[in-house]
Amino acid sequence: MIEMNFYEKLQKLRKRNGLSQEQLAGELGVSRQAVSKWESGQGYPEIDKIILLSDIFKVSLDDLLREDNHIAVNNDSIKLDLKDIWILINRSFKKISYSYQIIVWMVIICTGIIIVFGALNLIYTMGAYIGKLLNYAYSLHF
Repeated sequence: MIEMNFYEKLQKLRKRNGLSQEQLAGELGVSRQAVSKWESGQGYPEIDKIILLSDIFKVSLDDLLREDNHIAVNNDSIKLDLKDIWILINRSFKKISYSYQIIVWMVIICTGIIIVFGALNLIYTMGAYIGKLLNYAYSLHF
């Protein structure tokens, strides 16, 4: 593995999380130019911003700052909770047009409806089979 500097890690983490320099700057309360400066190795953020970066990207300060530490590149090592997934979905939605957002939501809703009706159909079918099985068992004993 190639060792990465802070600025390389920052850029990789920002891109992996689907953030533009402007979006990251907004979350940190700095200008886009400041983020650009950090990513080009021309400066470092203040310590409070480094801590905030660690929180935003869910990496340790060691992983972020030490050159001999590597940030996890494969998705298996990324742990997401539902809040993180919701944030990623919202960020992705902001990048697509409103008409595509409607289409995506329609697909999600239709998929949910299909799953619910499939489950109800399975329950109904199983109930019918259980009823036939009980009738058959009843007819054998009497």
